[in-house]
Amino acid sequence: MSIEELVDIYRNWGYSIKKFGETYFYTHKMRNYSFPIFKITNVDNNLFKSFKWKYLLTTVLINSPKKNECEFVLNTGDYDINNLRSLARNGIKKSLKACTFKRPSLDDLLHFGLIINRQTVKRQSREDKIMTDAKKWRKNVESIYSNNEFRILGAYYNNRMIGYTVIYEFEGRYNLLYAYIDRQDSKITNPMCGLLYTEINQLIKENGNITLSYGLGGFAFLPQLIRFKLNMQFEQIPLSRGYIIHPLLLAIFKLIIFYNIRLRKRKRISNSITKTIIRLYQGSRLLDAACLNNKINEKSYA
Repeated sequence: MSIEELVDIYRNWGYSIKKFGETYFYTHKMRNYSFPIFKITNVDNNLFKSFKWKYLLTTVLINSPKKNECEFVLNTGDYDINNLRSLARNGIKKSLKACTFKRPSLDDLLHFGLIINRQTVKRQSREDKIMTDAKKWRKNVESIYSNNEFRILGAYYNNRMIGYTVIYEFEGRYNLLYAYIDRQDSKITNPMCGLLYTEINQLIKENGNITLSYGLGGFAFLPQLIRFKLNMQFEQIPLSRGYIIHPLLLAIFKLIIFYNIRLRKRKRISNSITKTIIRLYQGSRLLDAACLNNKINEKSYA
């Protein structure tokens, strides 16, 4: 799938995606993200100046020797259950025994998928109307269900879809768009183990060696999810995430950091909001260094 095709699909779902230079950005309220989020962006001074007063926060992946983010990636041509860690092996065996795996019907994806989405979004304390609003979810599903670029697999237990994955190919690798489960029977069915195992082996059968991304690490520290990905043989690939922060917001961040670290001399920060502020500030410093390096390189080649 090309970047233009991916952008058209997201726009059709209702996402606001605009192009600046050669890079696409997804805008939500006063936040801005390079699109797709896992694609490295070359940030120059023009882009930096254009966004710093327009948005509260712009998030981009950049080239930098310092790393503050990771992506979970699987590179393999052999996904034998016997080569996996014991927790993954046991989970897959339980899943394959309890569940059946097949492409879900459109009605199942609309009905059960919406239930699973609402449960997931509520559990993660976030907002995503495209996944939780019935009309928007229908528009989303109908657009990808007949699109051969998307692979859809469902896990069934007692004639009910209890989990699903949606995968698409972009620039030579596969990406998990959705990977969600119903928690009601998850302890006895482990649907995600079976979904991933089945889908990965089907991809290998069709393509040989594959690369599959299970997304970025993100801000929220979810140890259970991280352990699950690692047990399923996904590796943590270090990345650099930079932030363009609105100058007024940046000034507030600096005051909070100065108060906690310089005045209070705190060596450990326990407050989650303060931790997030520090991480955003560090990411902005990382981006400043990258922009300076790009500017130096431009002068050296001039």
